[in-house]
Amino acid sequence: MNIEFIKAKNGEDSFTVDSIFFHSSYAPKKEAERFVQGIDFSFNPKVIILIEPGLSHTKEFLKQRFPDAKIGIIRILKELKKDDNAWDFVIDYTTTDELYNAFTKIIEEELLNTQVLCWPVSEKLFFDEIKNIWQSFKQSLEYAKTILITRQYFEKKWIINSVNFFINAKNLYSLNKTKLPVVITASGPSLKNTLHILKEKRDYIFIAALSSSLSVLLKQNIIPDVCVSTDGGFWATKHLKKLCTKNIPLLMSAEANVYKKVLEKNPIVPLNYDDGISNKLFEYLNYYSVKAKRNGTVSGTALDLFKNYTDTIYFCGLDLAVTKGYSHTQPNELEIENSCFDTRINTKEKRISQGQFNTSSLKIYEDWFKAQSLQQKVYRVIDKEYKNNTLGQIKDISSSDFENQIKKEKKDVALTSEKITIGAEDLKTIKQKILDFINKNADIDEWKKQLFPLDFILTMHAKNDEERKLLIEKLNTKNDKIIKKIKALIDAR
Repeated sequence: MNIEFIKAKNGEDSFTVDSIFFHSSYAPKKEAERFVQGIDFSFNPKVIILIEPGLSHTKEFLKQRFPDAKIGIIRILKELKKDDNAWDFVIDYTTTDELYNAFTKIIEEELLNTQVLCWPVSEKLFFDEIKNIWQSFKQSLEYAKTILITRQYFEKKWIINSVNFFINAKNLYSLNKTKLPVVITASGPSLKNTLHILKEKRDYIFIAALSSSLSVLLKQNIIPDVCVSTDGGFWATKHLKKLCTKNIPLLMSAEANVYKKVLEKNPIVPLNYDDGISNKLFEYLNYYSVKAKRNGTVSGTALDLFKNYTDTIYFCGLDLAVTKGYSHTQPNELEIENSCFDTRINTKEKRISQGQFNTSSLKIYEDWFKAQSLQQKVYRVIDKEYKNNTLGQIKDISSSDFENQIKKEKKDVALTSEKITIGAEDLKTIKQKILDFINKNADIDEWKKQLFPLDFILTMHAKNDEERKLLIEKLNTKNDKIIKKIKALIDAR
C-alpha cells in the first residue's frame, strides 16, 4: 500500500492510502468527534479498542466521553507506529494466534467489558485482516467467559480452600532450579506409551506429575519428584489420595482442594498467583510462596512455572483431544470412583462415550498452548496414533525420539534443604490475621467482585436502578453466607 502524509484543508494532519483519504480532507478532528458522538454502547466499557484508527484524532473525544476507559488500538499500518504513544496500549496486527494471545492478556473482567470499534475506512481497506481480528477477539471472549464461569463457580471454594491451606500447612519448601529436563506428566491416553521410558530413565529426569497422572505413575512404581495440583474442586482431591501415604512433595496453589492430612504431613511448595483474594492473603500474612500464573488448566500453570527452573521441558500425556475409550490413562482415581455406580442400564460404555462429546474446553486449552512464545525447548511426546492437533511452538516428538534425547546427567536436589515449619504460635497469629483481613475487606466492592465476578458484572450491565438494586441485594446475601462459613472454619481449628 502506498501511504502519503498530507495536510487537510484546515491544516490538520491526514494521509491517504493508495490515493484514498483515511481521514477527512477538510477537518479530520471534526470527523473524529462526529464518529465518537455516533457511538451507541449497550454498557459503559472498561476498555475500548479501535481497529486501525489511523492517526490519533479520535483519542481525545473518546477520553472525554469515556474518561474511565482504557483506549487502545490494533495497528495494521506499520507506517503509523510514530503515532502509537498517543494511545493507552497498542496491539500490533500479526497472526490470529498472536492476536488471540494479546487479547487474553487483558484480564477477564475487562475483556468482557470491552467494546471493539472499526474506523470506517479500515472496514473498506482491510477486510481479511478485520475478519481475523474478530475471529481472535471472539475466541478470547470465549476463553474469558470460560475462566470467569470457572471463577464464579470456584471462587467460594477457593477462599475456603485458601483458609484451609493457611491454617493447616506445616512444612513449606522452595523449588530448586535443575539441570535435568523436566517431564510434566498429564493423564491423556498417550501417557502409557512413555511409562517404560520414564521408568528406565528415571534417574536422569525431573518428573512433575500433574495430580491426575499420579496414580498411573505410582502403579508403575515411578515416584515423581513433585506432584502439582491447582484444582479447587472436590473431585480433584481424589487424585491426591495416594499422597496420604506417600511423602511426595506437593506444588499447590492455596486455592487447591487438598486433604488436611497431606497439608500437615507432606513437603509443600505454595504457589501464589498475582491475583485473587488468596494472593492478598499471602501478602497480608507475609506468607512464603512461589510465584505462578493462573491458567484454565494445571498443565498451563506447570509450563509457565517450570520455564523458570529448567532449560528443557517435555510433556507426556498432553493429548488435548477426544479419543475413543477412556479419556485418561488408567488407573485413574475418578474412573475408579465412578465405576462403582455402573449398572446394566447405566453402563461403563455409556459413561465413557459421553465424555467424547465435550470438546470446547479442550479446544480453548489447545489454543492457549498454540499462542505461547517460548524461549526454552519445550516438547510434547506423542505418537502418531494419538496425534490429533499441534501446539504451536511446542514441538511434537515420538516416544522413541524422547527416549533417545534423554542424556545421563547427575540428579540434583528437587527442593531446598531448608524449610519453614509452621508452629502453634504461628498458627494462632495466622488465624487472627485472617479474621482481621476479612473484617477489613468483606464489605468492599473489590472483595465482592473477586468472589462473585459474574454477579458483579451483571450489576454493571443492569438495565435500570431497580434491577441493579435487586442484583446487589442478591450479591450481598451470597457474600454474607460465605463470610459465616469462613469464620466457622477458623473457629473449628
